[in-house]
Amino acid sequence: DRLSDEVFEVRAPLVVNAAGPWALEILRRSDASLPAAQRPGWSLAMNLVVDLPPLAGAVGGLTGGRFLFMVPWRAGSIAGTSHEPAPAEGGAASIGERNVEAFLAEVSSAFPHAKLTRDNIRLVHRGLLPAPAGSRDGATLLKQSLIHDHATEGVKGLLTVVGARYTTAGATARAVAALVDRGGERRLGPAPDSARLRAAD
Repeated sequence: DRLSDEVFEVRAPLVVNAAGPWALEILRRSDASLPAAQRPGWSLAMNLVVDLPPLAGAVGGLTGGRFLFMVPWRAGSIAGTSHEPAPAEGGAASIGERNVEAFLAEVSSAFPHAKLTRDNIRLVHRGLLPAPAGSRDGATLLKQSLIHDHATEGVKGLLTVVGARYTTAGATARAVAALVDRGGERRLGPAPDSARLRAAD
């Protein structure tokens, strides 16, 4: 417990492992695993929040054959997205000065009139995004969320969920909730209209 430093066990009939890039580490601590064909790779993604007056709308630019965007974000602008290979085991997203400088050069190439420098960077958004099993290029991303019932390996009561993208997070959550509601039985029906989630600000 983070408040009392007390260590204790929490037991439940069904556990959902939704630890993102730490999901494989959670499995390594148990007797469960993901089949090789379902074990996701990872892409190191990065966006730069820059001190640039908010644009009237989104703009796009090309650099080195890649398409980048810049959109208004709060009192500034955000540019992205960089994708690089990440360690297959996932974990924390590690970004160094070399990564930031290299991506700043790409953003400056795509949007030369912005005249961005290192001093314009206010914040570096970074994280690991799931990639298809076996993918190592850092650019290919997972298209559909992974929902795996470990009962197939003899570990009942454990689901591993790796969401593919924000735009489908609601559908993934409803699918997992339906499995939990049915005790892990994979009989997913259409979600009722009343289950719609409110958009986040």
